[in-house]
Amino acid sequence: MLNPFSSAVLLLVVACSGQVDAPVAPGAECGMKSTQREVDTCYYEALLATAPASTTQAFNHAQSISDPVIQGAAILKWVQSHNRQIQADEGRKLCRLLGDRERTACERRLYSAHLQR
Repeated sequence: MLNPFSSAVLLLVVACSGQVDAPVAPGAECGMKSTQREVDTCYYEALLATAPASTTQAFNHAQSISDPVIQGAAILKWVQSHNRQIQADEGRKLCRLLGDRERTACERRLYSAHLQR
């Protein structure tokens, strides 16, 4: 029979012996989706999960969305959420992926960060 200390050590060894999955970067699995809508939705979610310090990654996710409606919604939401934390040049690169009307709305959100509460 094992004493309580030995049981704890044994449990710790068993728990640590399994492999730990490496964290998957947002968007890494998007290309493996079966339909284009699933791919676009995956990149939409990956873009929204991207930190404002990772504007290059955000741009890559946005550029990978083929549906213009999904792309526009993702970019507009991300820019509005992070317009205080991103550089204007970086935000403009994202906005330029959009059509004229959406680009104007995106840039308005980018430049009006001081008006949000």
